[in-house]
Amino acid sequence: MAIVVTDSGNRSPFWYACFTTADGRRLKRSTKEANLSKAKIIAETLQRAEDMAAERTLTSVRACDLLNDVLQRVSGEGLRVFTVKEWFDHFAKQKNANRRARKRRCATSRMHEEFLAFLGPRANLNIAAITQKDILDFRDQREAKGLAPVTLNLGVTVLSAAFNAALGQGHIRVIRRLKIIC
Repeated sequence: MAIVVTDSGNRSPFWYACFTTADGRRLKRSTKEANLSKAKIIAETLQRAEDMAAERTLTSVRACDLLNDVLQRVSGEGLRVFTVKEWFDHFAKQKNANRRARKRRCATSRMHEEFLAFLGPRANLNIAAITQKDILDFRDQREAKGLAPVTLNLGVTVLSAAFNAALGQGHIRVIRRLKIIC
């Protein structure tokens, strides 16, 4: 059972969530919330996630659902989760707002479409599901078609720009820089 408590030394205006972890330890974590009812919602969600982890039923999708639920109830705004296709569309709109050259937009759009076709049904997955290996496999597939190294690297650069923007905006956590050797 989760409870919320205040800092006994009155050093913080925030409520602390006390909950039991999946391995049986009792933890106290700041909710970063000064409102008691919102702090209780956060504490209950943390406990629910730990309970699911203990039962081995917590998945990344379910964890996102829990976080989305608590964010919706606490702030009134849900998580913005993009599929790969949605992210490329969103990224293209951001880029088009900058009024780049038309030729560059077409090349970027074409590369995104090629990558989405390569992914197939995986294009409808969360953008965080795409790995460096997916991009390298895409590059290798294009290399097998006989494309020049410069063309291959330009394609990776275009994809990297989209994924680096997603990283910068917090939609994905980690993407390693790709080193291309031709």
